[in-house]
Amino acid sequence: MPPVTLTAEFKIVTPMFIGGADQSPSDGIRPPSVKGALRFWWRVLNWWKFYKGTEPSIPTEMRQVDALKALHEEEVRLFGGSAEQGGQGVFLLEIAKQPITNSTITDWPTNNTGAGYMAYGILASNGGEAGIPQPHRKGIQEAQNFIMRLRFRPKISQEDQNSILATLNAWNLFGGLGSRSRRGMGSVTRVDPQGNLPTRQEYEQQVNLMIASMTSAPLPPYTAMSSESHFHILSECNNARSVLNLAGQMYKDFRGQGSQLSIRDKIPFGLPLQRVDEKNRRSSPLLFHVHALANNKFVATVLFLPASQFHPVYPSINMTKVAKFAQG
Repeated sequence: MPPVTLTAEFKIVTPMFIGGADQSPSDGIRPPSVKGALRFWWRVLNWWKFYKGTEPSIPTEMRQVDALKALHEEEVRLFGGSAEQGGQGVFLLEIAKQPITNSTITDWPTNNTGAGYMAYGILASNGGEAGIPQPHRKGIQEAQNFIMRLRFRPKISQEDQNSILATLNAWNLFGGLGSRSRRGMGSVTRVDPQGNLPTRQEYEQQVNLMIASMTSAPLPPYTAMSSESHFHILSECNNARSVLNLAGQMYKDFRGQGSQLSIRDKIPFGLPLQRVDEKNRRSSPLLFHVHALANNKFVATVLFLPASQFHPVYPSINMTKVAKFAQG
């Protein structure tokens, strides 16, 4: 039986800040970067399938440990690992068409804007306490497409194919590539074989189907889908940068300096938090994304993925305000 092949074309919706050790995008989009993103979204979708929450005789912590171990083993089987772990996984991934990388973005986003608020680590800086100035990161120009090809191994099961396809769809609906992709930079949108983009109604239908499939999923110990996940469209307009800037300004007004939140309320939006906790790290349960739509429209969205515990240092932190922002 010949191997099954899937070809998928994606539009880069917002500038993509991706690169190697020198942080330059000259290498384009590398398969390991895409595979890393897909692994993340596979974990987001599949935690609940491994958690045996109906066995009350087993302590919750032990059930979670067993679930995480089984989840990791299945991830390695599907996506690959070291030679000792099983090798390449059930598919090979290649970038069949690269975006143009010789025209890079070096002047967006800027300070004191909504998008700039989302762009920590991308903007030029004076180096802080280290005193080593950093230039603005270079990014791949948006509004161009790349094509990826997945070559599945012969005799791959339909269940495995479906798992990878669902993961690809989650990445399309909510994700991106590169630095600050969780804040809307490097967002991607899948283009259909005829070159068409979805309408807003079609996009929302796909999202709602995925969210609805998680109505019985328990809270995970990490950032993943559950019955408490929320999705919200923050803004819509006919320019991708503008729509992210609007969403960033909404987020800044809600959480930034001058907001009505207390310091403790701000912590669950993500760590480190300047002048509050600059030592501990915890990614935000809010994931922002910009999706390209038909008729030259764009929406900025936020996905709320709470966990059973935000951080061990903050065992009883309240996520109410984070959920409120995500619900709109």
